[in-house]
Amino acid sequence: MKRTFLAAAAVGAPLLISLFLVGCGKPKGDDDDSGGPSKGAGSTTAAKPPEELKGLPSKPGATLKGKVTLKGKSPNTEALTKQLQDAIKSKQDQAATCFDMAPEAEKTEQVWHIGEGNGISDVVVWIQPPEGYFFKVDKDAKDKTWPEKVELTQPHCAFIPHVSWVMPTLVDPANPKKTIPSGQKFFVSNAADISHNTKWKSPLGGPNSDELATTPAHSVDKEILLKGNNQLVQFNCNIHSWMEAYVWVFNHPYAAVTDKDGNYEIKNVPIGSKLHIVGWHEKVDFLAPGKKGEEIDLIEGVNTKNFDIEVKGQ
Repeated sequence: MKRTFLAAAAVGAPLLISLFLVGCGKPKGDDDDSGGPSKGAGSTTAAKPPEELKGLPSKPGATLKGKVTLKGKSPNTEALTKQLQDAIKSKQDQAATCFDMAPEAEKTEQVWHIGEGNGISDVVVWIQPPEGYFFKVDKDAKDKTWPEKVELTQPHCAFIPHVSWVMPTLVDPANPKKTIPSGQKFFVSNAADISHNTKWKSPLGGPNSDELATTPAHSVDKEILLKGNNQLVQFNCNIHSWMEAYVWVFNHPYAAVTDKDGNYEIKNVPIGSKLHIVGWHEKVDFLAPGKKGEEIDLIEGVNTKNFDIEVKGQ
């Protein structure tokens, strides 16, 4: 698929910051298994001993919502869809399942879904605590805002959903150097009439790299244990080269994926401390101002933060 060079900026910000792609739109660093970022792969700088994280002094009370909008020239989605469909049809012996039986959404260009008002789907937006702090999350809370089960399905020859996020672990409040299970489970399933092979990796190395043996048609769910925080994991199928999905791993529930019209909403966000908001799209990399995010001061009640994405070339 042809690479694009893009820029993204928060709505209302006076500065439009140019972005560049890293690999397949992948971030430039990965993170450790606790609450703080680690050095990116290949770093030659000696890492300092990590300081013990502190629980963020805050309380839930904010709802954060907004929209990610495409500005200016649109990507050539027609050409990208044709490229995808040509790849699917190249598997002639499996075309009945991969193409004929598949709904339109599974054989339409999957990266640039443009909805009402030029909204962009599949953008991950999340909140990060200040450096040196972690979010204290009650995994047994009655007002949970996260699902107990997240599933990556293969109904035909596409991963559904294309982009998602999970929260497999939380920082242990009693010992912030460790993590504890959140109770949320992540599964991969194959409901198709044909076999699939699922492999996954952290784009720049890290704790997530493995694969399932070839899974026969209509296989039962397979639980996968993902690790890390602020960690991007890419999924592929060796049998069907066009199949791709992305899962972000966090140790808190303050994240969302934009819907078909580019809207997102994050509930029960802590207030009382300065936070950072981060946005990511697979072909844009991090939305401005980058992977550290933009400082944001949330108030009790509804808060709004919008983002723009502009395509500079194709």
